[in-house]
Amino acid sequence: AFLAASGVVAPEPAEARGRSTQVAAWSRYGARIQQMRSWLAGDLKAIIASADYEALKVATAPKKSVLTNYLGAMDLWASSYSDASPSPKTLRMLDDVVKLRQAQAELNVLALKATGEGLKNQGGFFGLGGKKEEAPTPAEMKSLLAKVQKSAIEAYNDYAVVNNDGHPFEVDELLEISV
Repeated sequence: AFLAASGVVAPEPAEARGRSTQVAAWSRYGARIQQMRSWLAGDLKAIIASADYEALKVATAPKKSVLTNYLGAMDLWASSYSDASPSPKTLRMLDDVVKLRQAQAELNVLALKATGEGLKNQGGFFGLGGKKEEAPTPAEMKSLLAKVQKSAIEAYNDYAVVNNDGHPFEVDELLEISV
């Protein structure tokens, strides 16, 4: 009561946010973010070239896939640039992660169509009596996959640019993917 009456205010509790916690977060998430770059630039390119749609289906599955793991790390790393409320930097990075999740979903749909699992009945009454949708030709599939890959690379590159602007010096810069 005496301290309050005299105008002396007790110190506020310290918060454990800032650069030191961000460095710790990078040690947890950085490798997976860099693996996302490698997957987009290398593995996805090889999958498209070899038409290995089974591998694409496994890698892009909505749950428990390698991409889901990478994107989760990207979400958490983007959040490390915020304190009590999301910063503009975090929001921009999270927007890029949303674009990458959309690319993941599109790649998975294409992989399912290529393997024959995602083909639906067209026409008919409530799907009955219609004919089965045809799988895209290899040339069409390659073109569709390349288009999704391009949009995913653009989203990743934007994520990297935003991250590298003002990142902690103890944290590696994210390399962009050359297109």
